[in-house]
Amino acid sequence: TGDTSPITITGLTNGTEYRISLIAVNAEGESVVSNAAAVTPGKPDAPTIDSIVSGNGQVIITFTPGADYGSSITNYEYSLDGINYTALDPADAASPITITGLTNGTEYSITLIAVNAEGESVASNAVLVTPSAEFEVTPSVSIGGSLTPSGSVTVPQGLTTTFTVTPQQGYAIKEVTGCSGTLVGDTYTTGAIIADCSVAAQFSLIVTPSAPKITNTDYGDEEIYLTVADNGSSLITSYTATCIYGITQYTGTSTTSRITVSGLTNGVGYSCSVTATNAAGTSTPSATSPPIVPKYIPVGLPIWLLYEAAKPASL
Repeated sequence: TGDTSPITITGLTNGTEYRISLIAVNAEGESVVSNAAAVTPGKPDAPTIDSIVSGNGQVIITFTPGADYGSSITNYEYSLDGINYTALDPADAASPITITGLTNGTEYSITLIAVNAEGESVASNAVLVTPSAEFEVTPSVSIGGSLTPSGSVTVPQGLTTTFTVTPQQGYAIKEVTGCSGTLVGDTYTTGAIIADCSVAAQFSLIVTPSAPKITNTDYGDEEIYLTVADNGSSLITSYTATCIYGITQYTGTSTTSRITVSGLTNGVGYSCSVTATNAAGTSTPSATSPPIVPKYIPVGLPIWLLYEAAKPASL
């Protein structure tokens, strides 16, 4: 009983639900009964740890509170070893909570205890976690393309991260550097991150290549081989050689600087030129070569037979 609010009812059994109602009393008698409120007194039930996210010397714990039995939870205590507990200071009764001051690379067994006016709960489930340092990887790009993600990425120590490299139309990937990474196709993967670092992507404008220069010619059986110099144009995708005899022309295409033209006639001189192609178009032809004569070259004949074949015919 009591004549002021709040009033305390003692002698109840923890964990048992009671329906509480009140009657007011004065010299004239008793009031009618108040509305009834259900309540279960006692210490709180243990919380349940749902997840833990490790960080640089800290962990962030997300949990579900246990029942408080009518006495609100006012704080939580945590343990790093399942034995010793430390109360949160300042008190924090809401999920998630952050535990700081931990040692990176050390494994901890985290448990929680809920606290209310009736006392402490039993311990929650235990979750193992190892905090680690985190570093920032910051991307940057030149004109002509993008990196995805485009903003800084937080990476735990020792792990890698990836970026997608996307050139705009009319541009090509020139190079991507930083964080000891490698570029495969359009994906750049960093090395193991051990400090803050930056990834920089450079893009180049694709223009129609200039005419290549023939630097070497050779021949074989019904074939001509042409070698061209790199003319410095961006991203050559192929070279095409055209060899002409009279009004008949023959072509050969290669993705390297050595081009083979086949299907020719031995003993006939062919004048050849080469064009270079990239995403922007095809160059003008190179300077035309002097006539090149394909011929059959015997392989493995005895020296005496080659000598006899080379002797002038008797008159």
